[in-house]
Amino acid sequence: YVHHLPAKKEKKEKNPRISEENEKQGRKKSIGKKEKKEKVEDIGLSDMLPRENRLRKNKDIKNVLTRGKPVREDFLFLKIVKNGLRSPRFAIVVGKNLSKKAVVRNKLKRRISEIIRIRLKINEIKPVDGVVIALPGAERMDFSGLKQAIEKIFAKAKLIK
Repeated sequence: YVHHLPAKKEKKEKNPRISEENEKQGRKKSIGKKEKKEKVEDIGLSDMLPRENRLRKNKDIKNVLTRGKPVREDFLFLKIVKNGLRSPRFAIVVGKNLSKKAVVRNKLKRRISEIIRIRLKINEIKPVDGVVIALPGAERMDFSGLKQAIEKIFAKAKLIK
């Protein structure tokens, strides 16, 4: 009679991203949110203005819109009021008259906030409350065009130190 010996099992290299339980069931583990956030912070990119630089209250935004000094450049409109704080605060308004698609409006908001956020990182903006209003036509501008328009509007308003 022939005695059957068990064949040697080849060892697989373990994938550090897949847990053992999930590996047994054939599932793959995705990258966790914490890991993604760390990667974003390393590059210095973020999708929002820092909390201290946002105008959040409706009464503050209305105050800027009623008492603010208006400045216009290309397809952007800025209203500013001096605040008694150490840091500038901004709100970004993109109305439905610009585009009925929320995707387009949100993309424009993100671009404008990113340009302002980079400016704030350089720390060149005077402490004011400002509302940036996008006018129809701004959705067709690319990032560099928006950046130039915001630079011009900040220079006109004398916000750059």
